[in-house]
This record gives sequence, structure tokens and C-alpha cells, in this order.
Amino acid sequence: GGGGGGGGTEIPTTVNFSGMAYPLSKVYILKDGNIVVTTIADQAANFSVSLTGLGTNTYTFSVYGEDSNARKSSFFSFPGF
Repeated sequence: GGGGGGGGTEIPTTVNFSGMAYPLSKVYILKDGNIVVTTIADQAANFSVSLTGLGTNTYTFSVYGEDSNARKSSFFSFPGF
């Protein structure tokens, strides 16, 4: 008889984002061009958010902010694994 082969294991991945935006502004995190997380910067202008449950693929992440008058900042984009 022969033995069976084992299955591959998917390793869940977490990416952490933190930075500064205008105080109390919305901050958007995009994965491959789609918004996946929205958070609000605190009164000191800091934000921090985690994106969990990612597979071991390659993604492109972008971050931008939006103030209370709906003015958007430039996108900050970078590749991630």
C-alpha cells in the first residue's frame, strides 16, 4: 500500500498600517484598488489599523485620507506580500 500526500498549508497574514492624517479625518486602505478598511484619525492626527486574513499572495496597497469637506489626499501606494 501507499501513503497519502499531505495538503498545503495556507498561512494567514496580517498587514499593519499606521500614520498621520488630518485630525478626525477618514483614512481609507485599499487592496488592489478596492477599499477594504476605513478608519478615523484621532484628535492628535494618528491612525492605526490592521488588515487580517490575507493569503500569501502579492497585493498592492494604497492609503489616502479625506477631510470633513470631502477633499482627498494623494494616494500612497506600495506593494505588499
